[in-house]
Amino acid sequence: MRYKKLGNTDLEASVIGFGCSRIASLTTKYSHDEVSKTLAQALDQGINFYDTADIYGQGDSEKLLGKVFQQHREKVLFCSKAGLTLSAPQYYIRYLKPFIRPFLTYLPAASRKTTAVRQHIEKQCFQVDYIQKQIENSLRRLNTDYMDLFLLHNPPTEVIESAEIFEMLDRLKSKGMIRYYGVSCRQHKDAQLCLQNNNISCLQLDLSATKIQQNIDLLNEISDRQVGIIARECLNNHHLMTASELNLPNGYPTENYNSAQLALKSVVNNNIVDVALVGMACRSHLTENLLVVD
Repeated sequence: MRYKKLGNTDLEASVIGFGCSRIASLTTKYSHDEVSKTLAQALDQGINFYDTADIYGQGDSEKLLGKVFQQHREKVLFCSKAGLTLSAPQYYIRYLKPFIRPFLTYLPAASRKTTAVRQHIEKQCFQVDYIQKQIENSLRRLNTDYMDLFLLHNPPTEVIESAEIFEMLDRLKSKGMIRYYGVSCRQHKDAQLCLQNNNISCLQLDLSATKIQQNIDLLNEISDRQVGIIARECLNNHHLMTASELNLPNGYPTENYNSAQLALKSVVNNNIVDVALVGMACRSHLTENLLVVD
């Protein structure tokens, strides 16, 4: 595994990060045991960066991470987010997961519909007291007293421009509850606004190979400011490009990889990206993703 320093922090992160949005969700088709073994094997293989959020799996994503890594806390980097909220029905559906999940496993269309509905009704709350409470709740679920990296979860412009919420994050940082903080940007233009805050350490962006090329000036500016760059949706929502469209160097061994691996590899090997997030809920997916690391 290769590691990169995240911006001007002292966090040495694996170039592949484990995206944990689905590991405990309603639509996860793999067993709890398989997901747990995949997380443990990922750490054994050198992946130390785990990206989650307070709403992922109604909080069960964080709980699972806290359980699997309770004996290895010093070896992992926990990155969590807050700002999106769950309605009461969304929260309480966590108790029905064992009963509903088998049906979604065999009905892919229903699974996609469930995800689409959830995304459509997502709400936000960035009140200072609410965000602080969510950070405290995340720490409890992660079974830790500090978070390596906290990100505001797709905040609107007025939140990024607000000094109040960042002052609160600075207080939590001084208390040792969070080591560093940043923003998971809803749009690339929000990243430009974030650069006005010198205390922001990392930005998470939607970055496939195509979007890296389209936003290279912005990414260079972020990198020049020594702000860490975390790429999500590296596979372009599964709208994968051919080897020629990825602008790979001549002689690149494309025959050794499938289209998803090529898409991920093009992001992982881009020097401007520090961590490329990819979801993987079973050990076979983990093995495929690890093959892209030179």
